[in-house]
Amino acid sequence: MLVPVGITGQSGGLLQSAIDFCLCIPSQETPLIQEVHIGLSISCVNSSKRNSLLKAIFLDRDGVLNRKAPEGAYVAELRQFELLPGSLDALVELYRHAYKLFVVTNQRGIATGALSPGAVERIHRYLLRKVEDAGARIEHVYVCPHDYVDRCGCRKPLPGMLLQAAQDFNIDLSGSWMIGDSASDIEAGRRAGCRTGFVGPGRCDAADLSAPSLKHLVTQLLSYR
Repeated sequence: MLVPVGITGQSGGLLQSAIDFCLCIPSQETPLIQEVHIGLSISCVNSSKRNSLLKAIFLDRDGVLNRKAPEGAYVAELRQFELLPGSLDALVELYRHAYKLFVVTNQRGIATGALSPGAVERIHRYLLRKVEDAGARIEHVYVCPHDYVDRCGCRKPLPGMLLQAAQDFNIDLSGSWMIGDSASDIEAGRRAGCRTGFVGPGRCDAADLSAPSLKHLVTQLLSYR
């Protein structure tokens, strides 16, 4: 229901009797009344923009969605990419609850030459297709291809990839989650202002939630207050 609101000077004038709510400015100076009107209009627009922001789930890739390579190795080819049990079901459940899904992954092997950019792209195309076939959608995969020495702003634990996604897709970071299997994932989420979920054995005290798998974590997340 729309409620007519008017802004008037000190006396209220004829407008006061014609509307449901009248905000009287204690002044007879028209420029001051107009300034208040403009300020309130801007506040209403900004409030509307905040209300239109989207909530998101940011997911690390290796160890959360797919089986991680042995320590020091990489998932370098599509044949090595194996989705973990229940991961697709978990993504579908999040998608049904109106979360936008993003993957944010460090792939230092691109910088060192251990990974081919083309192979990484093929893996991600396959991942996107499998998720869509299951009934969900990953909006975008953000990749940091840099080495430690590059001092970039996107390599987790820095929050650059999450901040970029927020800018690209109008995301409310305070209403979003970062899910990962390492301390750097959790730190990146906290730096971005997100809630955080840890996937792996044991408990991560720095995270809001911890669970042994993505599927178990999503069950907790959807009932979290």
